[in-house]
Amino acid sequence: MPAANVAIQFQLILTPTPRGHQGLLVEGYINTGFEEHMRTCRECRAHVVNDLREFAKQIEDDKL
Repeated sequence: MPAANVAIQFQLILTPTPRGHQGLLVEGYINTGFEEHMRTCRECRAHVVNDLREFAKQIEDDKL
């Protein structure tokens, strides 16, 4: 579980499997207090969604 000051944490877990790359598992945790705030704050939700989309685009475009 993430530290109290970490709002969202993602991790990529490599699981040994004969399926090769299909053995990758992505997990995420949202800090409970931040999760509650996100339910009522449209601005924070929009900010996080935008950042996650930008990060995903960097991964897709191979620009990490």
